[in-house]
Amino acid sequence: AGANAKAHAGANAKAHATQKEDNAKAPAAASACTGQMQVGCWNERYNMTTNDAAGQAQMVFGELNDGGGYMGPDDLPFFARRENIPVQSFDCPNGGCSTTACKGYGPNLRPNGVLCVEGNLDAQFMSGVGQGANNTFYWFKEGVHPFVEFLTHVASMPNPPGVLSMSYGAYEHEMHPATMDAFAAEAMKLGAQGVSFLVATGDD
Repeated sequence: AGANAKAHAGANAKAHATQKEDNAKAPAAASACTGQMQVGCWNERYNMTTNDAAGQAQMVFGELNDGGGYMGPDDLPFFARRENIPVQSFDCPNGGCSTTACKGYGPNLRPNGVLCVEGNLDAQFMSGVGQGANNTFYWFKEGVHPFVEFLTHVASMPNPPGVLSMSYGAYEHEMHPATMDAFAAEAMKLGAQGVSFLVATGDD
């Protein structure tokens, strides 16, 4: 019995060691993150199993005063081909979606590409991560406090979109405390309604 037990234990240990060697030799799964933040990399990093957002509403904020507030609809098919996803679309109820304003990409996005850099970034990536949603590009070309006025507008909607994206920021020391308080109040109203509000991180 002792000999059998010893032989059994030895066989198990050898099999376990062989399995560890096989696992070590097995090639690691290829990462979707190759130096650029793409939809596949986003899914990998955040353990997302689906990008299906059918039936949901998403809104992107574009602000002309920043100089980069347009969105180029004709860039959406290019983005879709690069990401290997279906082409997404946007409603643009108050302008800002232009097939001509962004033409002329060159070094450092000059001379005209810079006019769409923020708008395209938001619109393309948001619609790539949440595909099939009802997308709106809300263009804000006038206003004293565009961030606050935009949030006030959305918070007053009977059915606000479930996700907002604002890829803009400002230096805190340049903002009046009353303006920041008003922004925070409107953002909390949206949060209470279940709206996810995504803003720039790391800008400036």
